[in-house]
Amino acid sequence: MSFLRDGVAVVTGAGSGIGRGLARQLAVAGSALALADIDEAGLQQTAASLSERGVQLSTHIVDVSDESAMQGFAKDVVTQHGRVTLLIITLALRARPV
Repeated sequence: MSFLRDGVAVVTGAGSGIGRGLARQLAVAGSALALADIDEAGLQQTAASLSERGVQLSTHIVDVSDESAMQGFAKDVVTQHGRVTLLIITLALRARPV
């Protein structure tokens, strides 16, 4: 699909699990990637595994529950990639201690 091969995909939750798996598949399809997660170590592992493929990518440490952080993330992605053609939001919900 040309929109994947020529596109820019944004994936949140890319530091592990489904988000990481989707990022890998999008890289194989030829997408440029803007990857985000709150887990910096996990996100760097994902990025390292994709760098071998020569994928154009950026990483962003962001908490998707923080509206202002997400607005900044959106601006950063457009600045670095010029556009977004696919947005995938994955995240894990964790219970907060009471």
